[in-house]
Amino acid sequence: MNKEYCYPAGESERGVVNADTSLEKNWNILEKNIMDKIVLPYLSDKKHRNLMIDIGAGEGRYTREYGKFFKKIISTEPDRKRSKKITNKGNLPIKVINKKIEDINLGKNKADAIFCIHVLQHVSDKTHEIMLNKATKALKKNGLLILGFTFKTKYFDEYNISWLAKGEKKFTPIPKEIFNLIAERSLKGILPVKKLDKGKLIKKLERKGFVLKEHETYFVDLEGKKLSKLRIFFLDFFSIINQHRILKKLNFDNFIDCILVLKKK
Repeated sequence: MNKEYCYPAGESERGVVNADTSLEKNWNILEKNIMDKIVLPYLSDKKHRNLMIDIGAGEGRYTREYGKFFKKIISTEPDRKRSKKITNKGNLPIKVINKKIEDINLGKNKADAIFCIHVLQHVSDKTHEIMLNKATKALKKNGLLILGFTFKTKYFDEYNISWLAKGEKKFTPIPKEIFNLIAERSLKGILPVKKLDKGKLIKKLERKGFVLKEHETYFVDLEGKKLSKLRIFFLDFFSIINQHRILKKLNFDNFIDCILVLKKK
C-alpha cells in the first residue's frame, strides 16, 4: 500500500520556512501580476472557457483565481489537508481530486486550459513526464497549457534539496538518482527542487504539438543573491512589481522563476 502523500513544506505554499514572511508575500504579489498580464488575455474568448484543470493545485490559489472564468473546474492535489482547503473559499463549481497525477485519468481532448504552477520542479523525472503527457492528451485543440516553475541558471545546480526541517532556505545540490528517490517518497521537511532547463522544456513541448505564446521570467530573493547593499537600498524604495521592472530594464540575469503560456496545435 502506498504511503499517503504529504507536501514536504507543510503550511508554506512556496517552501519558505515562515509562510508569513515578506519574501513569500512579495513573491505572491509579483507572480499574480505577471500571471494576470500574460494569462488573462487568453481567457477572454468565451469559446475556450468550458473546462479548466489545475494540476497540483496546493490550497487552490490559482484554481479560484482563474477558475471563475470557466464553467467547470477540476483541481488535483495529492496532499489531503491542502486539498480540503481548495473549496473553502468562493462559490465555484470545483471538483477536487485528492490523488497523485499517476492515479488520475484526465481524459482526452476535453480541457480548454490546464494550469500546473510550481509543481514540475518538485516531482521526480518520471512523474514530470507523466504530468506533461497527461496534460497534452487532456487538452483540446487550441487549449492552453500554463506552466510555472523554477529554472536553471548559472547560480544553481539542476537537482537540489532544501532542508526545511532545519530552517534553511538555501539549496543543497544532490545527485539525480537521490533527487528522484526523495521526490517519490515525499519526506516531510525535505523539499526537492529541480531547476528546469526552460529551453529544453519549451523544445520538448513543441515536439508534443505546442506553440509558445508567452514567456516571462521573474523574481529574485534580494536578501539571498549577489546584489550590493547600495542596490538593495535603492530597490527598497519601490514596490516588488516596480523592482521587477527595474531589474528587467537593467538586464539582470538572476531571475529564478518562469511562467510559460503554450497553445496546443
